[in-house]
Amino acid sequence: VDIDEELLNKWQHSVRPLFVDYIQRRPTPLTVEVWRGSISSAHECLKDTDVVVGIEIIEHLHADVLEGVPENVFGFIRPKVAMFSTPNSEYNVMFDGLLENGFRHDDHKFEWTRAQFAEWCDDILRRYPDYLVKYFGIGPPPKDHPEDIGYVSQLAVFVRKDFIDELEALNIGQAGEREAGASSHEYKLLYSVEYPVQEPDNRDRSEKLLDEAEYQIRRLKFIDEDFYNYEENQYQIPLQLIADCMVQQTPALEELRLVLTSASYRISEQNMVLVTGEDDSVGSEDDFEYDLRDDDDQAVGDGEDRWAGGEQPAAAKNEEPAQGTSFQEDEELWD
Repeated sequence: VDIDEELLNKWQHSVRPLFVDYIQRRPTPLTVEVWRGSISSAHECLKDTDVVVGIEIIEHLHADVLEGVPENVFGFIRPKVAMFSTPNSEYNVMFDGLLENGFRHDDHKFEWTRAQFAEWCDDILRRYPDYLVKYFGIGPPPKDHPEDIGYVSQLAVFVRKDFIDELEALNIGQAGEREAGASSHEYKLLYSVEYPVQEPDNRDRSEKLLDEAEYQIRRLKFIDEDFYNYEENQYQIPLQLIADCMVQQTPALEELRLVLTSASYRISEQNMVLVTGEDDSVGSEDDFEYDLRDDDDQAVGDGEDRWAGGEQPAAAKNEEPAQGTSFQEDEELWD
């Protein structure tokens, strides 16, 4: 939500799903909406919002608008959590210089000390006693005497008291049930986008464990050839390592052992998962042969025989090769 419609239209693309959101889809639905509206005006689209985040916004508000913020946020919306940050004016001594208005930004109407910010927050608690507040510093503290000037910015986190004991009962809201209220003329929906969601996963726990374990086994086989035993012609991957690499599922070692053995995997007494290497690409140096013969004609080989009728195309006959005709000459070209 912002009051500047032109600015919202310019940057609304920033809320669209990224390419990675289509690859790693969300487990739960998410809809992002961009609204033109005032932070001090009530509207039904804001009702029952779980979290209100006002990052570096209150210092841009005129006094009459700022005065209406607590009533709209804590009286009308009544979020479970509300966060407001604003610059800490005490930190300004760390800057080489400020703007002509005496602030960090030309649109700032004020910049508060930590005491002034706390006074504003305490007034909110007096008016809405069903909230608690806690303060945090933002950014690295100054090296010398951080207590004297505080952090570059300051954050107040308000939490509704009844929410503290009900952290499990999160409400993501029902956007489809929203209706415009009396102040709908002040609010305008500019853009809405739904993020990609995962398809329902009907696998049971054993299937999920097996799928992820097999993925980790394949991954470990290819990133570290030290797991390959040439004499035994098999991979020997520690069962504990496979379990440690699993992210989506976190099984106990015995549970993972049971899942893998049920899928016909062999596990040694040393807790090594044994996977045959017959069908894998890892091999010894003997698998790769180079023709190091000095005879140029022999080094070229019988390439002519590979052409139908024993003839090469004219272009192939006349074209000067860009590489040497022996392994040694090729090495010199690389140099």
